[in-house]
Amino acid sequence: MLDQFSAELSREVSIFGQHELYRRLREGKGEADADSVERLTVDPARLDQLHRVRKSLRHSEVEIATLLYQDEAPPIPWWAGKTWGLALALLVSLLGVVLSPASWIAVGCVLYVLMVGQIRYHERIEKWQRKMNSLQMLLRVITLMGGDDALAASKINRGLSASLVSQLVPGARGYGDW
Repeated sequence: MLDQFSAELSREVSIFGQHELYRRLREGKGEADADSVERLTVDPARLDQLHRVRKSLRHSEVEIATLLYQDEAPPIPWWAGKTWGLALALLVSLLGVVLSPASWIAVGCVLYVLMVGQIRYHERIEKWQRKMNSLQMLLRVITLMGGDDALAASKINRGLSASLVSQLVPGARGYGDW
């Protein structure tokens, strides 16, 4: 009945909270858990602070446990790291239009390759971005909570943040993720 009990208790809990609740239900109640709950009931201000800080986790859209705990990394496609050539080819072909109107054929070919890639990998890129957003929410909460891991979480979160260019140009972050 663990799954039914867990589902009943975790109706308004984030994905992260559901994992923690499931873990605690499987392990059983310990004295340390009872003491921490008792301390929170005595200090309602701390409980409200924890609730506010962790509230953003409820907006997490996807499960990231597999991202964090999978045994091996997914295979990297052969073309990874070579997509910069497409941007360069587009720029060169656009500059070539100044010299010869026939360069529009090259522009069309490069745009075709870019659009095919966008269509083919759009869903995977969107899924990846939702996972990154959830991971960044988790890292932000760890940073706000303070403690031993706050500095490391803040540093990792900054490293995962989108650059200014990818924030200004729609779809640029997806191409960067390629």
